[in-house]
Amino acid sequence: MHTHLMSSLEETNGSGTLAGLPLSPTGVLLASLLVLCTPLVLALARRRVVAQPLEAHLTEERRIVAHVLASPGMYVYVHQLRAEHFVDTHLGTLWDLITEVSSGVVIPETPSDEDAAYEILAELEGSVPVDLAAKVGERLAQNADTATAGTLRSLLDDVTTDTTLPRKELVSEASKVYNAGVDRAEYAGSARIERTGDPSSPLRRVASRTSPLRAAISVGILAVGGYLAERVSSQEATGAARVAIATALVLLTVGSVIWTLVDLETMYVDTKSFYALAGASWSAVLLAAVLADTLARSVTGLLVVGGIVVLIETVNQVYRRIRGRDGMGMGDYLLVLATIGVPVGITGDLLLGQIILIASLLAGITGWAFTRLTRPGFSRETPYAFGPYLASGWLLGLLVWGVR
Repeated sequence: MHTHLMSSLEETNGSGTLAGLPLSPTGVLLASLLVLCTPLVLALARRRVVAQPLEAHLTEERRIVAHVLASPGMYVYVHQLRAEHFVDTHLGTLWDLITEVSSGVVIPETPSDEDAAYEILAELEGSVPVDLAAKVGERLAQNADTATAGTLRSLLDDVTTDTTLPRKELVSEASKVYNAGVDRAEYAGSARIERTGDPSSPLRRVASRTSPLRAAISVGILAVGGYLAERVSSQEATGAARVAIATALVLLTVGSVIWTLVDLETMYVDTKSFYALAGASWSAVLLAAVLADTLARSVTGLLVVGGIVVLIETVNQVYRRIRGRDGMGMGDYLLVLATIGVPVGITGDLLLGQIILIASLLAGITGWAFTRLTRPGFSRETPYAFGPYLASGWLLGLLVWGVR
């Protein structure tokens, strides 16, 4: 029968307890060592923040503006673009003026069927002023914006009506620019995004300074994770297998801090550190299973994770049908593979996987509700990073599982 992580007061042999948790000198030592590593872990997290992808489509931006100026009717197909979607500020200014000059064009809601939408928009091509480029130039002259005026002249010199992009190709390129712009504006997280002036790498992230709250959370995760790593390993195995289990949970703890901070800063789950740390953690679990002859536990962990992923995706599909967008990203599924799979793979307890999932969901819902109440402008439509709760919810789940 599985031995619970928590034992009763009578079974502590006088070692002392902390809320029913047997105090272990070795566990305290491991927790202390991880806490001392906090500056290193935070530095790694900051490096991973800066390394997260930032899409920029400068060539597409230039082509879109140039071809709309050369063939004004094409504007109706890409009218959803806004100046803030452009990385090049001069092109963004030009697009603002194009939108202003074309403000008299009333574009109705188009159907989702592409061919039907194109038919409606084709009838509106003639509504866009044919002298669009000239009117944009006049407004630049009025504003004395010589830099943007130079960009306008360059565009008109490079592109003529004869080289205008096919309609669908223009829409495809506009979609790239639009999606990248929305990603930067709405899914940027707390890290600052700034322009570099380098055409080969026009944008970069600047990691935020670690706040006292985030530092305290990181210390707490590392301390609890280190302590639980020793306690779980001592309950589940002996010898080399015990060391392997402790290693797996330490790696998962370090990864949890990095994945939490990166997701908060960028709204991305850092796949590079995930594959490295989660892969090493799972390898340690499998090694422990081989050493202790408990391979069935690890297989059980994988099967449980598979079932949970199917459950989450089913809920996500329902959410998509109701709201028209995903409730969880692919990175969240990756976190489930590690933060639920590794503990279940170690213990072989199916209930633990359910407890971790419920604990993570409840923590995420609580965090969302608190954010909505305390952050001005935050609404149901505001993107929200759920990854941190999946990344660290396994610690809460293990504690709940231990005292059940």
